[in-house]
Amino acid sequence: MSLQILLVDDEPAIKIGFRQLTDWVKTPYSLCATASNGEEALAYVRANPVDIIITDLKMSVMDGIDLIRALKQEHLEIPIMVLSNYSDFELVREALTAGAVDYLLKANISADLLMEHLDKIAINIQDRQKDREETLKQKRLLELQNEKILLNELRHFFLDETVTQEELSEETTNCLLFSHPCVILTLFFHEDIKREKLRKVAPNIQTLLIETLSLTKLPVSIMTHHNEILYCVSANAVSECDLLKKTKLLLRQIATYFDVHPVLCCSNPSVGLTACRSAYLTCVNARNMTFYNTDISILFTKDIHFVNEIPGHKILPIVEAILNFMRSGKQQEAF
Repeated sequence: MSLQILLVDDEPAIKIGFRQLTDWVKTPYSLCATASNGEEALAYVRANPVDIIITDLKMSVMDGIDLIRALKQEHLEIPIMVLSNYSDFELVREALTAGAVDYLLKANISADLLMEHLDKIAINIQDRQKDREETLKQKRLLELQNEKILLNELRHFFLDETVTQEELSEETTNCLLFSHPCVILTLFFHEDIKREKLRKVAPNIQTLLIETLSLTKLPVSIMTHHNEILYCVSANAVSECDLLKKTKLLLRQIATYFDVHPVLCCSNPSVGLTACRSAYLTCVNARNMTFYNTDISILFTKDIHFVNEIPGHKILPIVEAILNFMRSGKQQEAF
């Protein structure tokens, strides 16, 4: 792909001369457009990709130095080579100070000399591009590392009720998703699924989740156990009226694509990390119902009510009654 050059000069002869100076098709450059002053050049680069600008210094409306300053002010970091006459050295010095990278004397312009100067600029462009790519690569690696740390911290928080929100890092505490109503979804796999398999298919399951629930924001996804994944989804993105239909479709797709049949638990909307952890634990408790009914595949915690408190004075008579039934072989009564 050739580098795009914009020529800025108010002399028609210079524009024609540049076009005829060499066979541009045989060079790694393309003279994509010309402009007669700085204002025309600015308008062009705002709307079109330009890799190099070659500009005259003395022009009406907006001269070359004002063009350089305007480009810098708009953070358009395009390398600029200025054209000058023998008498313009003070202007050349001012242009280089303002940000131009090179200059050419109009009287000395030849195809070979122009290509030599353009090649130097091209090398600098390539070096800058490599630096940008390396910076972006390092930034992405750091983001992935921070994301991994955050998810590990969240996993520990959700699984250990003794961990307080104050003990979490600032990045985790300030996770924007938890500041709005969230729904906790858990997928529990009955099969003796291996951790490696679940890790492998987890990204694809998340893709199915996003598409099936029509999510516009990525959910927080945590592999809490070797056979369980927790998803924290914005409650605003999930319509309660068609959630059952969509979760049924999700489970059918998971079964079709991956030959596994998880149990899905869905919590009530919760706000804040601590409330979301409570919602997750409610999902875990709800899932225990599948021990008694293995046909259940979708559970909504809002439909389940546990009786967790038995007065102390009633515990011993209940235990004795159970033992008596078991001793007499009355298994149904004991159950």
